[in-house]
Amino acid sequence: MKQFLISAFAVAVLLLFGGVNEVSADPLTYKISGETVSVVICDKNASGELVIRSSYARPRPLNSPEKPVTSIGENAFKDCTNLTSVTIPDSVTSIGNRAFEYCGLTSVIIGDSVTSIGSSAFAYCNSLESITFRGNAPTRYSFSGVSDSAKIFVNPGAIGFGETFGRLPVIILKKLRINSFNNHAAPFNLSFVENRKSTLGSTYIIEASHDLKKWGEIGEVQGTGSSVKFTDWREAIFEKQYYRVKWVE
Repeated sequence: MKQFLISAFAVAVLLLFGGVNEVSADPLTYKISGETVSVVICDKNASGELVIRSSYARPRPLNSPEKPVTSIGENAFKDCTNLTSVTIPDSVTSIGNRAFEYCGLTSVIIGDSVTSIGSSAFAYCNSLESITFRGNAPTRYSFSGVSDSAKIFVNPGAIGFGETFGRLPVIILKKLRINSFNNHAAPFNLSFVENRKSTLGSTYIIEASHDLKKWGEIGEVQGTGSSVKFTDWREAIFEKQYYRVKWVE
C-alpha cells in the first residue's frame, strides 16, 4: 500500500511540474507546452463529425487552468479515414505538415486565426468537397493532393483570396440578414432576407439547439430571392431554444 501511494504521488508531481506533457482526451491526445496546447494524435477509430476544442486543461485532480489549443501537429489526423467533418477552432494558428493526410473527410472548417497550413496537410483527402475559412487567407498554405472538385468557401470581406486559392475555386458565402431571432415558446417565427436575387430557389435548413452545442434539423425552406419566413409550430421543450440557418448549395 505504501509503495502504491508513493507511485501515485510521484505521478501527480510529474503532472504538476510538467514532467508529463502529453495527455489523452479521447479521441484526441493533446501536448501541453508552456501556456499553449497542440493536438498531436487522433484515434484512428474516430468517426463522423469532430469539433476540436479551443482550450484544454489537464484532468483532475489537479484542476489546472485551461490553455489555448494553438496548433495541430504533423500527422495528427493522418489515416483517420472514418472522419467526415472537422471544425478547427479560432484559437488555432497553424496546421502541421500532413496533418490530415489520407483522411474519408468531406468538409473542413478552418478558424479565423490560422496563418499557416503545412505541406500536404490535406493530401489524398479524396472525398473533400468543402474547405471553409472563417477568416482571411493564411500566408502559408498547401492543398496539394486535394480533389479537383473541392471548393474554398469564404466570408464576404475576407482578404487574401482571389477567384482561386491554392488552385481551388473560391466561393463567397452569402450573408443573411436575420430580422427576428429569439428564444420564446413556440410558435417561433423567423424571417431573413437573401442578399442576391440570383439565389432564387436556394434551400435553407433550419436547426434548433438548447445549449448551442448540439443542433438538430427541424425544417427546410426554399428561397424566393427576397424575404424568406419559417415558423416552428412545435411546443417548446426546453427553457431556452436557439435557432440557426444553414444554406445548402
